[in-house]
Amino acid sequence: MKSKRSLYTSSKLIKFFFCIVALIWIVPAGKLFFKGQISSGFKVLILGIIYILAVFVVQTYFIKMIMLYQKNLDKATKNYKNRKVIKNKGGYLK
Repeated sequence: MKSKRSLYTSSKLIKFFFCIVALIWIVPAGKLFFKGQISSGFKVLILGIIYILAVFVVQTYFIKMIMLYQKNLDKATKNYKNRKVIKNKGGYLK
């Protein structure tokens, strides 16, 4: 598939995005740990991990779905370019 590279960004950008999202959850959890609210810190940390995993799963699913769509689109375009035009008595094109 020649258009595969244009469907998603590089893995470095994706890793950077997940690091930034992780920091959003790790910093407040760390502050809660230092304040002595360990149970609240664990809750925030667990919530953050679940959120990051959910975003990762959804992102992976959408990338696969878009790549499959592009593959089918490329195949249909190739078939359309290679078609033979035949006029029937009813005026239909094949």
